[in-house]
Amino acid sequence: MSFFTKEQIEQMEKQSKEFDAMDYLAVCYRAIQMTAVVDDDYPRVRHNYESAVRGFLEACKANGREV
Repeated sequence: MSFFTKEQIEQMEKQSKEFDAMDYLAVCYRAIQMTAVVDDDYPRVRHNYESAVRGFLEACKANGREV
């Protein structure tokens, strides 16, 4: 027996995905801050960061936030 309704569980899952996306965005932000533009890894790090931004915005939209 669950103490939460189906809707509450779905909302918590959406919030959890948003928090996870923000956590990953913070990791990618730190990586881009630590990588010089002239570094060979910069294009990959930049791609990961931009993908994390898009993922976070999508998670926000899925959670009912307007972005």
